[in-house]
Amino acid sequence: MENRLDPISVVAHYCGMEVDTARRHYKKKWSDYKDWEQQQHAEAYLLFPENMSHAIAIDEVSLTRGELYTIVSSRTRSGRKGKLIAVVAGTKAEDLITVLSRLPKAHRDAVQEVTLDMSLSMRKACESLFLHAKLVTVRWPRLLNSFLVS
Repeated sequence: MENRLDPISVVAHYCGMEVDTARRHYKKKWSDYKDWEQQQHAEAYLLFPENMSHAIAIDEVSLTRGELYTIVSSRTRSGRKGKLIAVVAGTKAEDLITVLSRLPKAHRDAVQEVTLDMSLSMRKACESLFLHAKLVTVRWPRLLNSFLVS
């Protein structure tokens, strides 16, 4: 199952089970969720330092019910795999600095360019975390979102 890209609804139909039952079974039995090293802090943040690159983008996004998250992604990787560097709940500069400072310093020092919007909290966080990077401000949020998902 891990090697297939079928939605869980297709798997549930194929196995003759309810979709919610298949989701529960996947989470508790089939996946390695209970052994996942980021499980304890997953609601507050996720970090994938192996995806760091010399050019990154950072922006806030509202995923559900108005909850704001800050997304950090690699601009050098296209597609889905290896694109996501971090997801942080909230947009406060202090929270971003606390979480993103967990990324290895060598990785942060290797960042040459950060694309961000006009948010002062994002700028403050980037200035203190990515000391050698040029900050590129994008005035149009749609353009920055294309950097995040492309």
